[in-house]
Amino acid sequence: MVTSSPFSLRRLLLPVGIAALSIAALAPGLGGELLDWDDNRFVTENTLVHALTWDNISAIFGAPHQEAYHPLHLLSYTLDTSLYGLWAPGFKIHNLLLYLLALLLLHRLLVRLGLPGSAAAAGVLLFALHPLHVEAVVWVSARKEPLSLCFMLGSALLYLGSTERGWREPRRWLSLALFGAALLTKTSTVVLPLLLVAMEVLCLRKRLARSALSAAPFLVLAVVVGLYVVGLWQENVMIRPRPEGGGGALALVLESYGHHAQKLLVPVSLGPVYPIDRAGSFGALAALGLAVIVGLGLVVVWPGLTARLGRLRGGAPPIPVLAPFGRSGAPGIPSAPSALRLAAAWFLVALLPVANIVPVYFFVQDRYAFVPSVALAIAGAALFRLLQGRGLRKLAMAAVLALSIPLALLSARQSAVWRTSLSLWRHAVAVQPASYYAHLALGHTLRRLGRSVEAAGSYRRAVALQPGFPAARIALCLADAERRGADAKPVEQALRRAWVSADALIQLSGEWVRAAQPTCAALAESRAFELRPPDARARIAAASRWTVGGAGKVALRHLDRVGSPDSMPSGLKAAFHEVRAQALLLDGRRAQAKRALERSLALAPRTADRLRRAARQLEGLGREELARFYEEIAARLDAR
Repeated sequence: MVTSSPFSLRRLLLPVGIAALSIAALAPGLGGELLDWDDNRFVTENTLVHALTWDNISAIFGAPHQEAYHPLHLLSYTLDTSLYGLWAPGFKIHNLLLYLLALLLLHRLLVRLGLPGSAAAAGVLLFALHPLHVEAVVWVSARKEPLSLCFMLGSALLYLGSTERGWREPRRWLSLALFGAALLTKTSTVVLPLLLVAMEVLCLRKRLARSALSAAPFLVLAVVVGLYVVGLWQENVMIRPRPEGGGGALALVLESYGHHAQKLLVPVSLGPVYPIDRAGSFGALAALGLAVIVGLGLVVVWPGLTARLGRLRGGAPPIPVLAPFGRSGAPGIPSAPSALRLAAAWFLVALLPVANIVPVYFFVQDRYAFVPSVALAIAGAALFRLLQGRGLRKLAMAAVLALSIPLALLSARQSAVWRTSLSLWRHAVAVQPASYYAHLALGHTLRRLGRSVEAAGSYRRAVALQPGFPAARIALCLADAERRGADAKPVEQALRRAWVSADALIQLSGEWVRAAQPTCAALAESRAFELRPPDARARIAAASRWTVGGAGKVALRHLDRVGSPDSMPSGLKAAFHEVRAQALLLDGRRAQAKRALERSLALAPRTADRLRRAARQLEGLGREELARFYEEIAARLDAR
């Protein structure tokens, strides 16, 4: 008689099927290029990962890089470059293999927590096909997501699989080592000790105090690394100021939970970046986050509440709608209710490091939900088991299929977006048009491709969204310089040298006005006025510079900001009216220009010869229309 092998065809088909579906969903993004968003910093321009040498390894581990200390993340790229250089698909396939390994480990963990293999497979399938995970696989720089998850899950499996001997058992120490590896890959894995306690208490029925004591070494390591990284962020200005308006810091935390819960449940309009709420307003997203935290928190603590309510009600049964979250669960299904509670706890805890308790550089990003979304796999497996235990196996399978198809299609569509920098940022501005950084990054990509006119349009939209941010203003200046045939490098160098000197910037502004570089001239001038707020004399001088450049409207705007000239000294008042006359003439208002110049001459009389000398100077600067105007006024003075 032939007995079934533990490696039966049926057991093999599940992981192979999940892997095949995952590959199919992610395949559109596995080609393409290394992106100009962090891939250049981490890989293309980072010579430390271009060869696997002792010097490079020492440098990688010896100091923080790219505002973080993630040596294993960087070290992983040396394997790629050693095998196939900077071939982008190779890096992405490496990410994919790590993702598939994480799926296998996740399935093993769910089974270890008491869920049947089929239910665990259902949960892993929903996790595998979720569009939120596309970024973590097809974006090379996001490798730390699947790599750190592999270390986390491996550590958890070893920890939960250890016997009552605890720390006297080698696998417990190996578990701690894998946790250390996770921390050296991505800092937000500091939550693993809390997740280990949650798994032991909620699913393995261990007492809280005993479980917390057992996980204490993990917690100590997490605290030490967490404090080091926060200090590193502060040193590199990676922590943003806390919002002062609206709901302040609390609203920002609630928005983080609301945003990531929303994208986990409704994964549409996904983008690499999102608009940043700098005001900390308490709006709909914050309200959703509050509901998520309160709702999931109730799921976690419900058994204790029902026990207390039961005592208060004289032993009455718990409220029926929440009964599935009780410790005992439905008859014959001891693991499903506990797993649902674990899913709630997992999401709440795993999101803590990126929930802006310490405001991070980008307040929300899809990849922040990668580890927290393990909660989806746990909840999916628990619900599958719940339906299966009630004789609704076909319904459970139909539900998984009904969810998997749209998730796979959305993932395939999202994956294609990540093939090139241009496709990524065009998608980003389409789905998140209010994102300053998306327009800025699209401009950078277009400029790199030599499409300066389109780049300038993207930069203008970024400036319109955040007028006070210098990055887009500087980039717009450089793109406009290139569009006009100038070399952007000397322009950028001149800006860098003059950036903290108002006088140097004013001089630059005048040079660029005369060189027909109005965008760069405006940037230098506005920066100078930020450093030294202008008085009436400075405004009039600025208006004069712009009339020399033929920009009458710009000059008039400066003069309008001066206000009434009545209180000025007569000499300054005469200068005001003379510059106004020039600006009005350039704007096509000749009669008004004539009256303004007559006022100036009345305040500070000048001879016809002096006006002619001014006309020759203007003609030498290329302002023939102003020169003719001055000649005409001089002729009238001669005729009097």
